Amino acid sequence: MTTSNVSNETWLNHIRECALTKRAVEEASGRHRAKLKAAKADGVDPKLVAWAVTQVKRRDALDVALELRGMVRVANLLGVSAMMDTIFDGWSPGINSAAQHQQGLFDAEDSGYQAGKQGTSRSDNPEYAGSEAFVEWDKGWTLGQAAIAASMGPGETQASADRDVPEDADGPGDAPSSASGAAKKRGRPPGSKNKKSSNGGQTNAQLAAKVQAERDVVARGPTPASPWGEDADVGAVN
Repeated sequence: MTTSNVSNETWLNHIRECALTKRAVEEASGRHRAKLKAAKADGVDPKLVAWAVTQVKRRDALDVALELRGMVRVANLLGVSAMMDTIFDGWSPGINSAAQHQQGLFDAEDSGYQAGKQGTSRSDNPEYAGSEAFVEWDKGWTLGQAAIAASMGPGETQASADRDVPEDADGPGDAPSSASGAAKKRGRPPGSKNKKSSNGGQTNAQLAAKVQAERDVVARGPTPASPWGEDADVGAVN
């Protein structure tokens, strides 16, 4: 609801700021489309890439498997041969160790980002302390918290999810403390669920300042928010 006593300068200030954020969204969308086009140029179906990003990594593995099974069944019912020998002809699911390592680090960072956005405590990092995956999860968590801060309106506060890391755990970027290099496992019991912290609130400015400090520590620039939603727009790639 607008009020008549708002100054013209205030109106123009918000118009400028919103124009800039809209521009950023359009630029991010353009970068995303460019990545889909690059995938197509390499022979990778961009629609399947979009499906993998928006569906596979965000859903239960069994649900995905059941959906694929249903698709194969329907295809065969309609006369389309979709048996194992045709589906997997010339293809195997294995990847080399380098790609496996790279994907593992990406999954850790993405998991940390989602945890940060959901308000999960930073100390709930499930990776081995001092490992690369631990550092990537922590980086992702920081960016997830930044995403929350960026979406908050004036005067809104957020419950702190940044509990202290145990003293016996190596900090982000530190090497494992043991001489053998073996990483230590976090103390969270297997199968336990993450809990949101309730140890007080922070103002938007305080949270933003803390997040910026964390970014300086990990020396990582901000990652643009995903420009596509549940239904990825890949029309421009076709």
